[in-house]
Amino acid sequence: MMRQRLVGALVLLCGGVILWTLLFTGPAEYKVDRQSQIPPEPRVDPVLGISPERPGGIASADRPLVAPQPQLAPKDVEPQAEAEPDKSAATDAPRNEPEPDNSNTADLKGEPTSKPQPESKPQAVKETASESSRLDDYGLAEAWVIQVGSFSKEANATSLKERLQKGGHKAYIDQREYRSKPVYRVLVGPLLNRNTADSEKKNIDARFGVSSLVTRFEAKP
Repeated sequence: MMRQRLVGALVLLCGGVILWTLLFTGPAEYKVDRQSQIPPEPRVDPVLGISPERPGGIASADRPLVAPQPQLAPKDVEPQAEAEPDKSAATDAPRNEPEPDNSNTADLKGEPTSKPQPESKPQAVKETASESSRLDDYGLAEAWVIQVGSFSKEANATSLKERLQKGGHKAYIDQREYRSKPVYRVLVGPLLNRNTADSEKKNIDARFGVSSLVTRFEAKP
């Protein structure tokens, strides 16, 4: 009986403590830490006595990929028509064929005739990639174009371009400025071999009666 009373008194005491805490104890105060957690700025000593140096082997961005090329002066005169071979001169020309010499025919009847050896044709040398095109300072393949004409009127340039295309040439029109005025250049190409460009230039000059110009190919920006 005494034991039950002690347990009951202990329970009442615990309940009284809890009730006292809830009724008479105010809310807990929360303190805000106002101290900054940002680390201090690191100290950097200035570097004195060292001037910046430009690295070598790097070309300026303002430098053009291709040096300025010469241009034909614009002219609006139609080029001559294609030169055709004179067939009448070829037909009217007398044939001066040598007469066969029969003086030694009798002496050669008994001897066996030797068949003529066929002439050996030179084998065409194939150009390698390194020979057909070279690389410039930027590592780009050099290309060439043929300036056939330069006109101030687009209609004249178009007429010449169409005639060149009918002749099997890869012609196109490139609009540029010449002395602050627009001009229309008729170009053929581009070609990766300078020798091929020179050969095609001679062919164009002979067929169309022009004086063309071989220059580097300039890509438009």
